[in-house]
Amino acid sequence: MKYKHIIWDWNGTLLDDCMICVHSFNRSLINHGLSKISYEDYRSIFTFPVIKSYERIGFNFEIESFQKISEEYVRFYEKNFKNILLHDHVKESLKTVNSLGSSQSILSAGNQDLLNNWLKIHDISQYFLHIIGVDNHYANGKICLLYTSDAADEGLGVDLGGRRI
Repeated sequence: MKYKHIIWDWNGTLLDDCMICVHSFNRSLINHGLSKISYEDYRSIFTFPVIKSYERIGFNFEIESFQKISEEYVRFYEKNFKNILLHDHVKESLKTVNSLGSSQSILSAGNQDLLNNWLKIHDISQYFLHIIGVDNHYANGKICLLYTSDAADEGLGVDLGGRRI
């Protein structure tokens, strides 16, 4: 069966950024007197909304705001982004999907401006019909974007949790 349109996730799917995420979390944890986590811990606690991940590892947002802590995380992540690579064979896969006649989009919980920049850095923007990120640094609103984006038009509808969009 040929797919008309593929919607990719960015972080962890195309971008191999798990270790920088662990380092970013650990930097915040240490700065706030909490214990570091392992790669395995990170993979087991990470969830959406992202604030729940922070709560699971011990942050108390009655003491320190989620906004402040997440901005700390984003600053460290951005400073170290140049060291993050795509997963193996991503460019080849994107090129192959295009050559088969399917269009592609990215849906990310990453900030839209940062996402645009990241795709340019990795030289893969040209493969995507739609590049859809959020308007904040808190990874909020990703699924809502899918429902309201141009990628959800009639010709490119997807099945999400049993609901055709």
